Amino acid sequence: MSRTYNFGQSQELLQVDPKTFARWLKKAKIDPSKQINLADTRKKFLTEEQILMLAKDHGRKVHFPPPDQEEEAGQKASLAPLQDRLAALEQEMIRRFDQVTELLASLDQRITQGSQIKTVQRPAPTSPAARPARAQPKKPAKKTKAKELPRGFIPLHMFRDLHHVSDKAVEYAMEKQKLAVKRGKWLHNGRNVMIALDAQGRQQFYELFYERQGFQRCDDCPHAL
Repeated sequence: MSRTYNFGQSQELLQVDPKTFARWLKKAKIDPSKQINLADTRKKFLTEEQILMLAKDHGRKVHFPPPDQEEEAGQKASLAPLQDRLAALEQEMIRRFDQVTELLASLDQRITQGSQIKTVQRPAPTSPAARPARAQPKKPAKKTKAKELPRGFIPLHMFRDLHHVSDKAVEYAMEKQKLAVKRGKWLHNGRNVMIALDAQGRQQFYELFYERQGFQRCDDCPHAL
């Protein structure tokens, strides 16, 4: 199959300018309107035989490039428009980026000017009648002083430690209501006491725990009423 060359390639092979090339086509009775590439009607071409005929008629020597070079040249030619479009797109992106940068700088300047205006402006003084009344500080509540532990009461924790009974065992007895205790808020030797035992509670305590292993008797045991 005969190879074809567009008009630009044909002029380069024949080493002729476009005007002279057009005269040669007219003299050789080659109609350019019939030399159209069906894939792209904007492109016109000559066949290899037509180029050789023009070269012979006008005493020109034509050296056709090898097929691989032609393919490479065709690829470069097809890539050229794409590269031009990419270059134009890059320029457009740069232009748009510059516009965005200028817009951001303008907005930043306006924000800075607005904050400066707010800083300079001071609120108008208000009349004493318009000023809100200051809330009066709350006076601290008076602390009620705890009373001394009543006579005949003993703090539960002291009685428990004296007889070497565990805290869990005492709490279990209280939960099962087997041990009657007195609750309140007292002072004993400078310490707050919340739970105490009276004479009846001490007797119940002895009866509940005196048989337990490790129970320590005191001089008042068995705490009879």
